[in-house]
Parts: sequence; structure tokens; C-alpha cells
Amino acid sequence: MQRFSGFPFGLSSALKAADQDFSSEVANLVLPLFPEAQFNNLEAPMEALKCTVQQAHQKSECKATA
Repeated sequence: MQRFSGFPFGLSSALKAADQDFSSEVANLVLPLFPEAQFNNLEAPMEALKCTVQQAHQKSECKATA
């Protein structure tokens, strides 16, 4: 009997790709709101926003499946 250890490769790579796509989506939404000269200062706030949205999504998804 084969034991399950972690995500199947296809699912894992799909999740990583979705994370990268989400980062691009956040950047595409946020960057046009600010002057180009401020782009370098936006990295940390965009990362915080991305984490907050992902956490909220995970919580709502857990409630939806419970």
C-alpha cells in the first residue's frame, strides 16, 4: 500500500502557479494607483495585502466546506 506524502506533483505546481498569478494580479491592481516613482516603496505593502487577502480567502473557504 502506497502512503500519501504531501500534495501530488500536479496539484503542488498548480498551487505555486496560482500564487504567482495572484501576486501579478495584486501588482496589476495596485501599481496603476500610484506614481511610478513610488513603485519601489510599494513592495512591502503589496506583500502584506497579498497575505491578508489569502488568509481571508482561506478562512472563508474553510467555513464554506465545514
